[in-house]
Amino acid sequence: SLLGQYEIFNLNAGRKFTPYVFGGVAMYQYKPYQKVAYYNNNNDMRFANLAMQQTHPFQNEQIAFPVGLGVKYALSPNFSAFAEGNYRIMNNLLLDNYADDTKFDSYYSVNVGILFRLSKSAGARKGINGKDWDCPVY
Repeated sequence: SLLGQYEIFNLNAGRKFTPYVFGGVAMYQYKPYQKVAYYNNNNDMRFANLAMQQTHPFQNEQIAFPVGLGVKYALSPNFSAFAEGNYRIMNNLLLDNYADDTKFDSYYSVNVGILFRLSKSAGARKGINGKDWDCPVY
């Protein structure tokens, strides 16, 4: 994925809380399969994951467009807690294995976690050949 994120408030300026929005583009690999039940020689039921028969042409590599929003809370200068929801718009009509619909498939997820950053501030850092590079944080 390649995502851009915009934080409403700057946590480096002493704020403890900020909402944020993000969006971008992602690539995923699509290889549909189905779980099939069968009986072996001992008459025991077994399951196998088999590739689905391709009834419509599709590419295995597909593009998706993730968008979302979330909140961050600064626990300390280096630790933040976050909660976010994202919605992925897929460039695929067959993700749900129902090819007769005419709209692209999509899905959503909710993430909760802890962020750790290696530096207390996001200011100048020594870069190539000892030059100072400013890393903007907004």
